[in-house]
Amino acid sequence: MPGRENAIVEDSKIAGYLLNLQHPDGRSKAGFFLRAGFGLGQAEEFRELLLRQAMWHQVSKTEQTKFGTKYIIDGIVETPHHFSFNLRTVWMLGADSEQPKLVTAYPLTP
Repeated sequence: MPGRENAIVEDSKIAGYLLNLQHPDGRSKAGFFLRAGFGLGQAEEFRELLLRQAMWHQVSKTEQTKFGTKYIIDGIVETPHHFSFNLRTVWMLGADSEQPKLVTAYPLTP
């Protein structure tokens, strides 16, 4: 993914969505990530896991949208508690940007 070394995971994406049990779209993801050991107290560790996944794994798929290019990255990650799972992250790189932003992340089931 171009610019992966400059990738951004916004605080609102973590606290307001991926780790928010009240979010209508994010609550099932939050439940999984909480069981994997990532609560709001581990937001920085979770951010680092997402960024490492983007750095270490290859792009599985790209999609052109009116907002830019979406990059989908799949790969096995390990939590600080030594729990491993297959994670998909989706990143958006705007046409005039050099910093991909995290759109979503979720576990892939076998």
